[in-house]
Amino acid sequence: MFVLVMLCPLPCRDLSTNAFTGPLPPCWSALGALTSLHADSNVLTGPLPPQWGALGALQELGLGRNALRGSVPPEWGRAMRSLRWVADGSNNDNVTRAGPCMR
Repeated sequence: MFVLVMLCPLPCRDLSTNAFTGPLPPCWSALGALTSLHADSNVLTGPLPPQWGALGALQELGLGRNALRGSVPPEWGRAMRSLRWVADGSNNDNVTRAGPCMR
């Protein structure tokens, strides 16, 4: 799954409801033109990767209905200035929002 995402440099990705499992890949930080990413309703686990702070063009992020945990990395608040919409509901209240982009 992760290799396919890297092959096609599109600005928007909807990977929702695909039963993807495991952590969010730090290597997605190389997708600098990404403006919208939805990976809701999968079985994604672990923390949010600090490396994703490099996704400066990201405007929408949907990660709800997964099993993510931890806090939003400070790198996200410093670099993701375009991020205006975040959906992280139903992560069992295991994700803590922080930083100016996570209001």
